[in-house]
Amino acid sequence: MSEDILNRYIETKEETVIDASKKVRVGIIGTGWIAEAHMASYLKMPDVEIVAGADLVEGKAEAFFQKYDRKVKCYRSHKEMLDDESLHLDAVSVCTYNRTHAECAIYALQKGVHVLLEKPMCVTLEEAVAIRKAEKESGKILSVGFQPRLDANMKMIKKIVESGKLGKVYYIQTGGGRRRGIPTPYGTSFIEEETAGIGALGDIGCYSLDMVLNAVGYPKPLTVTGYKSAFFGVRPDYYPNHPEYAEKFQVEDFAQPLYVLKEILFWTSVLHGR
Repeated sequence: MSEDILNRYIETKEETVIDASKKVRVGIIGTGWIAEAHMASYLKMPDVEIVAGADLVEGKAEAFFQKYDRKVKCYRSHKEMLDDESLHLDAVSVCTYNRTHAECAIYALQKGVHVLLEKPMCVTLEEAVAIRKAEKESGKILSVGFQPRLDANMKMIKKIVESGKLGKVYYIQTGGGRRRGIPTPYGTSFIEEETAGIGALGDIGCYSLDMVLNAVGYPKPLTVTGYKSAFFGVRPDYYPNHPEYAEKFQVEDFAQPLYVLKEILFWTSVLHGR
């Protein structure tokens, strides 16, 4: 495709004026690793005020906000925070373990609060249905953390697909992997069934799936099949400093889903490994 055609899809950026006179009051549920990314983004927004945080680990939320020199109300559970009407929360970021995404998101929506939910959305289909139902009933906005949708390259891909310049899309193939391997820098929360519930597919596979499905308009799948396995994660030699992690590994480190969409065949493969 020539450069002239590609240039037709480049958006002209217009300067946006942000009204900071009224702040969006935000709380963060779960103050671990990924919460740092949420906090960094919120601090760049003049119309956002971080007013509360919650974490099951005693003192963890307080220590988290202290790093950013922010004095906010801290709680030991998402329910305790959301039940405090004096906070007047507008929205929350849910940054907890995968297994608790549904519980926290649903409770926040039921409390009339908008939700930015970390990916993966949840672990089971039943949880996904329950979250969507809660969103519809609440009238609030639920957004899953698929920031690549807003990436300039992905926005252009979507525009080009929708323009018809590629012709009829009939086959899609993607893939992904973690260059640093299985994510265990802060312990085993990404690899245990009790907390993670899903491995490589939920961690990086969801990005591969969403980026492409979003580009083609999220057609309803006719069939979905797949394969997953655990090869690296169950080997003690994979963790030279923590060989005991191999016994705690209970998710997949490789997954390959196959979608048959209407007139489109789509498959991806994702890997946690080196």
